Amino acid sequence: MDEILRDLARLRRTGAMLQELMGELQQAAPERSEGADSTGTVRAVLGPDGLPESIRVSSYWKEKLPAAAVGAAVTAACQAAMQRRGADWADVLQRSGWQQRLEEMDTDAAGAVEVDVNPVPPAYRTGGPVPARSLDVLAEEAMSTMDAAMRPVPAAAHQPGTGANRGGTIEITLGQAGQVVCRADPGWAARQSGAQLSEALAAALTAARGQLAQASAASAASAADAGAAAAETGRQELFTEILSVLNDPEHLADR
Repeated sequence: MDEILRDLARLRRTGAMLQELMGELQQAAPERSEGADSTGTVRAVLGPDGLPESIRVSSYWKEKLPAAAVGAAVTAACQAAMQRRGADWADVLQRSGWQQRLEEMDTDAAGAVEVDVNPVPPAYRTGGPVPARSLDVLAEEAMSTMDAAMRPVPAAAHQPGTGANRGGTIEITLGQAGQVVCRADPGWAARQSGAQLSEALAAALTAARGQLAQASAASAASAADAGAAAAETGRQELFTEILSVLNDPEHLADR
């Protein structure tokens, strides 16, 4: 059992250090990533959140791009910007020396365990009576809780945001993970200048970002409702009970 407790402490220590590293990497997220379609006619710029902030169409787009391909060109430009963002992230990771830091985390966590003679977190060390339920029962409930947590998130939590210009002739759909799809009416697009297309794209993008933000807020609110809060409280109580049992040698000796 001592070995199990040491492993728990080691995992807790490693998790805290990993969370710190992830926080640093998030703060170093690329502030701007730019990409273009294969013709260089459409250019997209992604912001720190990985979503398009602006999409511009060249004044000479008709010389390189058929009207029927405008939507696909916008999609391709956004995909190129996402690829650029991925490359920028790779550079950040390489400069951070994350692999070496992860190895150091493992070593530091192992060393920390030797110092902490009682690896159960202080908040969960209780001197009260031993819980009536056995460790087997607690383990079975913990497995059921993990199964529930691993079930797929409802589709509503992944709703995209879709927006269009005033006439509905150009439409942009933004996915929660940054995917972008654009559709444009070819007949309408053929009559537009690069500036007019850019203006219409800006309107559609603003509307799509707004709808995506609403979908994200609704998803967050749903996760924070009374049922979710009660479930989280139950998980915390179960974790506390398990640690209390693990921290009681007499209870374990009776098994």
